[in-house]
Amino acid sequence: MAKATLEFDLSNPDDKDQHNQMMHASDMACALWEIVYNSRKRALNDLYSLQDRGENISAGDAIEMYADRILGILEDHGLHQHFLMNEAQAQTCVRVSIDHTVNTNTK
Repeated sequence: MAKATLEFDLSNPDDKDQHNQMMHASDMACALWEIVYNSRKRALNDLYSLQDRGENISAGDAIEMYADRILGILEDHGLHQHFLMNEAQAQTCVRVSIDHTVNTNTK
């Protein structure tokens, strides 16, 4: 049986961030599963329910509802961005997202 030992210097802020991320990896996996496989259906059901009641909802409001649902799922799993990711890591994610958008739009 293969084994791995991971060591973190918890007095080092970067190591502490990586330790927190590793400790919450299964929570992140569960939250992503719920977001990918369940939240779209629930969001659509919520939207259809509002429309059935005659409430007119804009695309922006629908997106905001979906974003709130995703944040709720993350919070339900104890995942808070400020706890799991430092500012430098967040900036890297933003750059990757922007690069992906630019590359997608230029094809």
